[in-house]
Amino acid sequence: MTTKTEPVCQIFTFRDCKTSPDPIYEIPAQCLHPSPVPLVIDNGSFHTRAGWACKGDELGSPRLLFRSVAARSRGAARSETQIGNDISSIEPLRWLLKSQFDRNVVVNFEIQELIFDHIFTHMGITSEAKVEHPVVVTEAPCNPLHCRQMMSELLFECYQVPHVSYGVDALYSFNSNNAQRGLQGPQTGIVLSSGYHCSHILPVINGSVSVQELLDDGLLEPFHKSLVELNMDSAEELQSYVTKLQLAVEQGRQRLLAGDGAEGRAEGPELDPQMDEGDGVALMDPDVPDHNALMDKSASVQPQFNMAEYHQLFVGTERLRCPEIVFQPSLTGEDQMGLMETLHYVLARYTPSQQEALVSNVFLTGGNTLYPGMKERVERELLAMRPFQSHYKVTLAARPAVDAWYGARDWALGGPVEGWISRQDYEEKGGDYLSEHRASNVFVSMRIAKPAHSVPRPAEPAVSTATGDTPTAAAAVAAPGGPAVPVPVPVPVHASVEAEARMKPPLRWAAQTLVILAARPAVDAWYGARDWALGGPVEGWISRQDYEEKGGDYLSEHRASNVFVSMRIAKPAHSVPRPAEPAVSTATGDTPTAAAAVAAPGGPAVPVPVPVPVHGASVPASVEAEARMVTS
Repeated sequence: MTTKTEPVCQIFTFRDCKTSPDPIYEIPAQCLHPSPVPLVIDNGSFHTRAGWACKGDELGSPRLLFRSVAARSRGAARSETQIGNDISSIEPLRWLLKSQFDRNVVVNFEIQELIFDHIFTHMGITSEAKVEHPVVVTEAPCNPLHCRQMMSELLFECYQVPHVSYGVDALYSFNSNNAQRGLQGPQTGIVLSSGYHCSHILPVINGSVSVQELLDDGLLEPFHKSLVELNMDSAEELQSYVTKLQLAVEQGRQRLLAGDGAEGRAEGPELDPQMDEGDGVALMDPDVPDHNALMDKSASVQPQFNMAEYHQLFVGTERLRCPEIVFQPSLTGEDQMGLMETLHYVLARYTPSQQEALVSNVFLTGGNTLYPGMKERVERELLAMRPFQSHYKVTLAARPAVDAWYGARDWALGGPVEGWISRQDYEEKGGDYLSEHRASNVFVSMRIAKPAHSVPRPAEPAVSTATGDTPTAAAAVAAPGGPAVPVPVPVPVHASVEAEARMKPPLRWAAQTLVILAARPAVDAWYGARDWALGGPVEGWISRQDYEEKGGDYLSEHRASNVFVSMRIAKPAHSVPRPAEPAVSTATGDTPTAAAAVAAPGGPAVPVPVPVPVHGASVPASVEAEARMVTS
């Protein structure tokens, strides 16, 4: 009796991932009346999800789910761009794919605008050049102000949305799962969010993200002191310097490698001796079999292949190494901390009591947490990390990939007053303004306080900008054997303006400022010139006689013209005077002469007229000969 042996390997079946284009929906009536319902957009780096903030299974779920990519051939029109599910097969067009993200931050707003167009069109918003629904958009933790400013500018200026709200996707998911578990009120815990591009560790204390403890951990003050010692004002300046230094090092390395390669190629023929055929045979190991004979034997045997073997892929340790990158980024050459190492660093910034409260609610969310055994791995790492007999609890999100959208929907349904940015707020407070709420980022002002003992910058020279004169700075010049005398030194205009701007503090207006917009900003200049010409002024016109007498650069000033300012360069008092010009007589019909002193032998110097050539005048040869005779 024969028994069947179980296969050693597991066989998986893969299907080609082909998508169908998204349908174009119509806006339900309940999303328009009595007021427009907010539109919730989970702007993820891998998937984008969009839907209405409504209750129910049909309308209360994401209606659009597509990849956050766009494909457009080079030179193709904007209308030919394919977004998300419109790309039936991504693999052939992978080299054309573009995303709006750099890591987890939106930087390509042209692609972001195309994705917004795709969302609004397929959600049934047909209003001309205007979106009447408030918009809730997710963003990354610690999103830069510039990126939020560009996003607000795109939504308010391009789509004319009435209100916008920004929130962190991981916090939306955290609050949504707390509500599902029946936990009321603000909660304390630590969120581990691992997505397509980045992983984040967010400590939440009493319902809000705790960021100040991470900044005031005792490491920031030495960092600021080091910046001051390097004469740098911000971390961005240091990063720019490091980037330039790395680029210079890489360029030097490439030049060294290119030089070594060229020298190696040049020295190669000289170092390698010429070998005869007999020498090569003598150097071969007689025990090594002849490869040509082996190839002939293998070619004579016809192996029996199964057609299914051509489509088999053997995967061994790769199944374990791919998810392991989240915990050990060094496997791919990244010089970064892993997920649990970062968690240990964050917990170390808090007191033991706060650490106990944080690890009692460790929440996992994000697409990478869908890997099998993710929760067990985090629990095992926490067991090794925490003190003996300490308590902790790890919770996995109910729907790690889409709970961020459901959390944003629940937040919009709650009808909060704070958290929305109106168009008036955008115009008054700027595009980088953030209205904080329980699931948003927190604005933290960073000021680098320079210590009092730091070396001050050199004082700027006192600049005088008298009307009609070149700006001058007072400089002290010491005469030989005398005291230092202040002497005016000319200063370039642009340097004086920069110096004055640095010396003066920013203006703070005490009175109310009146701003008036022109009635016709584009054409009022022409109407103003017409009214001036109709007024019949006497001054302001340049006649042909003025042009011929006063030159082409002559300007007849009036109330709407430029003003001619004469620039006089003040000479320093200590400068060496030029030699006196000789007295030149220009009598009518005579050659101009200059007085020269000729010393007779044994007598005083007698002034003798010497001819001086004048531009445009001819000097007779007899006068030149006479001058040579006299001086000799």
